Amino acid sequence: MVESFKITAQILKRILKISVNLPKDYNSNEMSYPVVIALDGQLLYNFINEDTKKINMAECLDSFSKDCICIALQSPKIPEWRISELNPYYSGKSETVDSVLSYIYYEYIVNELIPLLKERYRFNDEIYLLGFKEGAIAALYMVYRYNIFKGAGIFNPTLEECNIKLSEDINKNFSSKKKMYLFQGGLGTDNKIDSQFYNLYTRLESLKCEMIKFDFDSNSDNSYKAYENHITNFLEFMLP
Repeated sequence: MVESFKITAQILKRILKISVNLPKDYNSNEMSYPVVIALDGQLLYNFINEDTKKINMAECLDSFSKDCICIALQSPKIPEWRISELNPYYSGKSETVDSVLSYIYYEYIVNELIPLLKERYRFNDEIYLLGFKEGAIAALYMVYRYNIFKGAGIFNPTLEECNIKLSEDINKNFSSKKKMYLFQGGLGTDNKIDSQFYNLYTRLESLKCEMIKFDFDSNSDNSYKAYENHITNFLEFMLP
């Protein structure tokens, strides 16, 4: 069961569209559920035009044995605005990307949006993040910066757009108790693991991350549609 609505996020100066996938029996009990907050939510629940559908999150959740609430936050349509909200470490050449906005966005999610959603839906304390590419950078920052998150799914992060401050922030905020699921596909890369991504994995291991999984699929590319095949792997690892 998916329901969608819009919120005027004044501090972001935009309308935030949110889609929420509830368990099938949500309305027939009083249970509280684990929550997955997915960034780039426009990739998960857009079924109006089949050409733009990327990941059928509702189908993934329906076929999964564990119940959770999935909250998908849509990003701005303008690419530079999207990157501004998702990548605080952006070091590319675009002069229209303002990474300061990302910190505002994260604070808004944690301090305003999550409390608001908790009034409407039955959360428990198991709250996880899911991000793809630039969204994975946001999830990587947020999972260590904020205690509210128990773990994150990091799908093919755009590490080449980041600077050394990412490493500094991981060192500064690292918690060994966070669950970390990292995915990358090998097609189009000569079946080689991206060195920066593998270094991230070994870095987290060296810091004694207690619950970490590196999922490298040599038969998968790194398109959004291909990620759909690994969503259940992420959920199985992450959810209690």
